[in-house]
Amino acid sequence: RPRGSSGSTRREREDKILDALAGHVMRHKRLPALAGIAEIAGVSVATLVHYFQTRQGVCAAVLRRFGETGRRFYLPKTREPAGPAPDSIRDVCSYVADAMAGPVHSIHEFGFVEGLQDGTLAREYLVEVLDATLDAVAGRIAEHARRGELQV
Repeated sequence: RPRGSSGSTRREREDKILDALAGHVMRHKRLPALAGIAEIAGVSVATLVHYFQTRQGVCAAVLRRFGETGRRFYLPKTREPAGPAPDSIRDVCSYVADAMAGPVHSIHEFGFVEGLQDGTLAREYLVEVLDATLDAVAGRIAEHARRGELQV
């Protein structure tokens, strides 16, 4: 093994870091300065800089991780119509509202707060998290319209 190598791949190490940080954001809604982020992730500041360059890079990667998770697990539950159009649309809107009030509230608060402080992070939040959620609801409505169940 090369010096400094733990035997894990870059992607595996990055995933482990992002999992730790995403869990922290879900519990605390914030990430501290780079030194605190390194402590949370159980790595050195140098490792964070190697993988993400800056705190902004770390936050952007965490937002992308939330987006990936949402696309993989939550969006399939929202995209496909279920039942008659009025019930299906009401159900998907309730699902999204419940999620925003519950477990994913922390993700949105993190995205809003970081986005207000940094335009690049605002874009990451909008594209990776918020737009994906709204696109899923719009996709369900469009599918009902395509089936002739709605007039749009």
